[in-house]
Amino acid sequence: MAKVDINGNWHGKLGDYVYYVRNGKQMRRSLPTPHKGPKTEGMKKNALYATEFGTAALTSKHLRKALEQEFGNLGERYLSQQVNALLFQIKNCDPAPVGSRTPVGGLETAEGKALFNRFIFHQHRRKFPKILNAVLRGVEIEVVMNPCRTEASLTELQINLITGDFRRHDYRLTPADQKKPVVIKKKFRAKKGYSFFVFIAGKDSLQGVVLEKAEESPEKQAAEESL
Repeated sequence: MAKVDINGNWHGKLGDYVYYVRNGKQMRRSLPTPHKGPKTEGMKKNALYATEFGTAALTSKHLRKALEQEFGNLGERYLSQQVNALLFQIKNCDPAPVGSRTPVGGLETAEGKALFNRFIFHQHRRKFPKILNAVLRGVEIEVVMNPCRTEASLTELQINLITGDFRRHDYRLTPADQKKPVVIKKKFRAKKGYSFFVFIAGKDSLQGVVLEKAEESPEKQAAEESL
């Protein structure tokens, strides 16, 4: 049902029209005509894609919430749309059937990881601290960086991209720290349903990679697990 505001403008549905205000002007549009009969194959397919898009958008929201301060410092006007598009692309890497694909499933593939690792969350600076490689060796995280002359912050992020629950720990890096591989002790144990990332943030810059276990010999892995 439509309502009238203090300026005499209509808002809401009335009859076969929807009334709204845009740029101070009263606007209206016709209501969509309901489809009669069974859904076509095209309609069913569009519904599946809409479900996947909604999942990707929700995943993007959870990631931006976990990195709220870093995203806010970037000042990128269209960053949320760019992250949505990134996670939608990663979702397409999920081998699950159409309608069931998620960014989480895509991040478990080599193609999905590569898409995320290549993405730069900013456009401000040409020279910025960047993670070249990050691997998990037992209880330690080894990070190799392209150094910068300014301080940077390294963030260990463990997040459930479906529910939005997350844990993070930050480390400060001086320019000297960035010139050599950094080895830090992992703060969080692996948790089912959670994705593991390492992010590096500098002045007006942000980049992250999916954290993976280093490929090691079976003998070394068995020795570490016995500790």
